[in-house]
Amino acid sequence: METGQVLSPEQVSRTEHVLPTWITSWSSKKVKLLHANVHLGVRVSSLDHQEMMEQNTLLVEREGIINVAIHKNSTASDVLQSYIHALVMAKLMGKSTSVYLESQSWMDKQYEVFLQKLSSSGWKTGRLLSPPIIWKANWTDVSSDDKID
Repeated sequence: METGQVLSPEQVSRTEHVLPTWITSWSSKKVKLLHANVHLGVRVSSLDHQEMMEQNTLLVEREGIINVAIHKNSTASDVLQSYIHALVMAKLMGKSTSVYLESQSWMDKQYEVFLQKLSSSGWKTGRLLSPPIIWKANWTDVSSDDKID
């Protein structure tokens, strides 16, 4: 986000931990990892309805954690985009008073470029090799023109 550079899979592989993070985390307690501030695939029921309506999204920041609710029909691309958006929000926390608006602006301007850089660096973004998302939600978009009884 700061440099606009994307590491290749080989470069990232060289920096990955061999031991699980719970074993190595004791040595780096002062280092705050950005992804620790993102909870991907939270239950919609764990979110406050008012928070969701105010944000008009299912990316909700609460107490320094970005909670991401995933729709049941979401694709790997949708999940990746939501996760990157949450990371951008986490990066901006404490530096901005309008974290959601600034992160959305970054996504609008930079996300497609970021995906192109990932692809040209050898990353395959059509399929995610991530832990399964346990909670997925089902919601519908009701336009303001529709009358609800």
